[in-house]
Amino acid sequence: MATKKPKQAGRPSGFSDRLAMRILEMAKSGMTDAQIAAKCSIALSTLSNWKSKHPDFLDALKDAKDVANQLVEAALFQRAVGYSQPGVKFFFDAKNGTVVSQKYRERFPPDTTACIFWLKNRDRERWLERHGEDDDTKGVTFNLNYNLDAPATKKGDV
Repeated sequence: MATKKPKQAGRPSGFSDRLAMRILEMAKSGMTDAQIAAKCSIALSTLSNWKSKHPDFLDALKDAKDVANQLVEAALFQRAVGYSQPGVKFFFDAKNGTVVSQKYRERFPPDTTACIFWLKNRDRERWLERHGEDDDTKGVTFNLNYNLDAPATKKGDV
């Protein structure tokens, strides 16, 4: 006689391969877990449960998010070092009454903010800001002498 499996308690999971593929595409486009959950009309906790219950899905989701991160990293690098791209400008030729197009190369110089951000995150040892930890200021003392008995001076008397 065959034994019956006990029924699982709770609501059946809405997880499917089709939905998983849709979620992975959203992750590749840079959406956060909260945005993905909202788009799929599920609770964020449901998405977290699926990641716990389906390790292959979790690994694929991490890989998909890494694709988006790599795209942003490449774009940040381009902003940090500068780049150029082709462009087209359109002019109206009043003599002939026609629109004329002119191809050109548009140059975008390096962006200082992107450089700072890149360096602070990629080379922390050399570029991370340290407040009050510089070796140059250790052991420095200042002597300030005030003569409280001296008469007050007027503005301009120094």
